[in-house]
Amino acid sequence: MNDGLDISRQQSLINKLERDLKDEKKRRQEVEGENTIIKGIGNSSPEMKKLQAENQELKIRIKQLNEVDQEHKKLVGDAYKDNKLLADDVAKKNNEIEQLKKQLNNPLNKMREVGIL
Repeated sequence: MNDGLDISRQQSLINKLERDLKDEKKRRQEVEGENTIIKGIGNSSPEMKKLQAENQELKIRIKQLNEVDQEHKKLVGDAYKDNKLLADDVAKKNNEIEQLKKQLNNPLNKMREVGIL
């Protein structure tokens, strides 16, 4: 007789678990449906469309700014090279001026030594 009760309890437990499983399956399906609706509304909402458009505009602007940045780097590099060349030219010219001053001073010194001046 205990076997009969045990089988009855087991069957009752199986029935309960089957109902719980069906309930959980139904809840999961409802949640999945709601989630799908929310995603659908979210992706097609005016706010989402506006954000997507803004995102696209920002990507284009970033690309433009990167191009400007590269051009700026090139210009700065070219200007640095030009400045270096000019500085070297100025140094050479200053050296030439000093040499010419020495040449001018030498004849005067000689004339002074001789007494012409």
